[in-house]
Amino acid sequence: MTQNSRTYFNLFFLCVGILFLSFQAFQFYLTFQTQNYFDSFGMQYIQKAHEDFVQKCEKHKLFEELLLNKTQESSLVYTYFVKEISSIEKKYYLDGIYVFNQSDELVLSTVEGKEYLNTNPEIREKVQDNLTINEFSIEVNGKKLARVKFLFSMKFPRLLKLQKNYLKTGLVLFFVIFVSLLVVVRSLFVKTDDLYKKFEQQKRLAEFGSISAGVAHDVRNPLNIINMQTQELLEMHNGDKETEGILFNIQRGTRRIHNTISALMVFEQEELSLTNEISLQKIINEAILLEDIESDLITMNVEDHLFLGNKDLFLRMLQNLLRNAQESYESLEGKVEIKGLKFIDHYKLSIIDFGRGIENIDKIFDPFYTNKNTGTGLGLLVVKDSCDRHNAKIAVLSKLHQGTEFQITLNLN
Repeated sequence: MTQNSRTYFNLFFLCVGILFLSFQAFQFYLTFQTQNYFDSFGMQYIQKAHEDFVQKCEKHKLFEELLLNKTQESSLVYTYFVKEISSIEKKYYLDGIYVFNQSDELVLSTVEGKEYLNTNPEIREKVQDNLTINEFSIEVNGKKLARVKFLFSMKFPRLLKLQKNYLKTGLVLFFVIFVSLLVVVRSLFVKTDDLYKKFEQQKRLAEFGSISAGVAHDVRNPLNIINMQTQELLEMHNGDKETEGILFNIQRGTRRIHNTISALMVFEQEELSLTNEISLQKIINEAILLEDIESDLITMNVEDHLFLGNKDLFLRMLQNLLRNAQESYESLEGKVEIKGLKFIDHYKLSIIDFGRGIENIDKIFDPFYTNKNTGTGLGLLVVKDSCDRHNAKIAVLSKLHQGTEFQITLNLN
């Protein structure tokens, strides 16, 4: 990412992090306040339940007899007190009221209360524990005979526990969503940077195209004159090897200038006609002829294929690939292998050399990037532009000092 994008991403990360921490802090605060409220509310209910228990049970003259195990569960006395504590349980939303004697034996509780203990072993242990909260002593005539315990039955603490579990689950989900969002946002920033870089590249190329279009006419006219005069001199000095070599170098130089200007002008043209019928074998042979490559240096095994495209642009692409293949050798010429194979839904064209290979292969399609002293850095950009316009894909395989293969895949659909 660029520096600006990295700064925006960090700011976004910071803001989302602050919101996330604020949300969690608020949730914990609400949970804490709710817990305090329910604890206070429960203690008030237990106090009132204990007051009713004292009035209805503890002060009753038959209650001492019950505590001393002088009554049976089937007796009217036991039934009366069970009815009383049952009404207290319902009135104050209690899970149960349990009376234990000095021997820690349960001497009084409702049937529902006993079932609640039987189905909740953990609660039973807490109820039998002498240190359990919500416990009160039972004194008769100033003598401690037993103790009573109240289990608060408001459902809100259970809901609060459920809320805590949901909060933990929500925390995990929020964290997953948060990380996913960061990944998505980061990828968007990266894609935005890539689009911005491509826009800047296209802008620069369009500017060069506009400049080249303005000077192309003035430059090409002298180039044509130079080519014509060079050709006449070649005919005049036929057989003079030294002079012919000099004139061939002049022609090669003017051809390079012409190709450079043509490459620059392509980027100015947003829309190019793709209606020419192109024979792949013929256009490859034409490119070989224009690049003046000796036939014994070319190994060609190409299955012919007809397709619609822009002939000039495709031809220029092939010329650039063949020229690069030749220039990959120290002697500026060497063997080139051309393969073309037709599949069901695509055609694969490969141009292979056995030269020095390519360094920094990920930068070769960048504008004006070149490893050659005499290169313009536009040749492979023309290749890439031609592939994009023809809805083709290009791949490059290269090993240093072993060679390079350019693979062009044409979509037959």
